[in-house]
Amino acid sequence: MTTTPSGSGERLLHMIRLIAAGPETFSLAEISGRAELPMSSVHRLLKTLEKAGFLERGAGQTYRHGRELQRIASLIVSRFDIGRCAQAVLETLVRDFHETAALCVYSPPTRKGVIAEAVLTPHPLRFAIEKGAEVALPWGSMGHAILAYLPPAETELIIRMENTGPLTGRPRPTRQILEADFQRRFSKATRSWEASV
Repeated sequence: MTTTPSGSGERLLHMIRLIAAGPETFSLAEISGRAELPMSSVHRLLKTLEKAGFLERGAGQTYRHGRELQRIASLIVSRFDIGRCAQAVLETLVRDFHETAALCVYSPPTRKGVIAEAVLTPHPLRFAIEKGAEVALPWGSMGHAILAYLPPAETELIIRMENTGPLTGRPRPTRQILEADFQRRFSKATRSWEASV
């Protein structure tokens, strides 16, 4: 932290940020150290947050996220429209590459990708995909891009669920082919990320 927050309002906001970004349970000493504030000040702020329901007492001398903090976070998340956030990026991709661009997100309950947003190229010969469409992950670049970042156990389960391609009827790629594709995508994304930092 570069400057210590001054005033009770700033300090309270600072504490909420630290609590939201930190571990679910913490002690007074831990949060005081992270806040770079005296323990007595942090204790008063924690009491205020506990009274408002933002914190609850945990086991021993620990605190944990309170129901009110979780309720507010849930309200914010429920109103977050990932498709709307991606719209400008997708439009830029279509403009620059003259191809359809889509944002596909992973749905854990179905173990499939779901098209959260799509922007179609104006060209008459195009890849057309509808918002809300499900994508089987072992086939195609969208599915492979998602599988490359899932935990290995989840990836293995998804691969075993799908035996034949939904469009071609061909058998799924071998594990070695998928692994090579995952490695290529992961290393390309890592290089791109490192170049942007």
